[in-house]
Amino acid sequence: MKKIYVLFVVFSFLLSSHFELNAQQISMPGFYVCTASSCDSSNTRPIACVNQNTPNRAASAEYNGPSGFFDSGTVFILELSDANGVFSDETTRELKRIQSSSSLGSGAEIDFGLFDMPQDLKGENYSMRIRVPDPEFIGDITTGIPIYYFDSSDEGGATLTGPNIEANNVALCQGEPVTLTALPEGFPAYIWRRNGTVISGESSNILENVTQPGDYNVEIDFGSCSSSFSFNSANTNVFLFDTNNVFINEEGAAPLSFCP
Repeated sequence: MKKIYVLFVVFSFLLSSHFELNAQQISMPGFYVCTASSCDSSNTRPIACVNQNTPNRAASAEYNGPSGFFDSGTVFILELSDANGVFSDETTRELKRIQSSSSLGSGAEIDFGLFDMPQDLKGENYSMRIRVPDPEFIGDITTGIPIYYFDSSDEGGATLTGPNIEANNVALCQGEPVTLTALPEGFPAYIWRRNGTVISGESSNILENVTQPGDYNVEIDFGSCSSSFSFNSANTNVFLFDTNNVFINEEGAAPLSFCP
């Protein structure tokens, strides 16, 4: 009878701990923006369109549960998934960690404040969560977060060039095709247009086998952040180059030759 009683006590303790753990909740974290004068952590958003003018973000969430479960000194870690929304040992990033200065009560804000955003984030499906290592706990996960970082001061915004990267226009010589290249590279999608019409089937930063003259435009597709960036497109003119109309005036100069 004593063994049964001991097992019952142990089982009751584990069951109670399980329910206590599940009774805790950390809400889905969200980003908020700080201006030069103030921060409003109550206005969080599940999106981050980041450039060199606003390179930082802040984040917060809310704890809902009984007081004392997370004591003073508890470490809270804000984590970001890979671009597909997956958390793994290899790809999960730590955005910031904080340590509570007091025990948390229900409705307490978990505010991470400002932190630098990684500059290689480009995608529509990131996930973010708050993890507590001791006691081991993971809060509600924010999914489907669009995050794009584009530093136009370093990259000069979008550029569009042909074989001669310093030329403002691109020449088609004797029917030979040319290749147009959009920079910076590495973004998920690029939208190409000729004379205002979208070129179907082209989504990389390189447009090959261009044989038709016209006004070409490329737009970097920032997905949900496209409306936030005004430096995401570039233009160039592709024209036919007729070598029969080219001549060189050699008056008083050394012999010259023309290289098409």
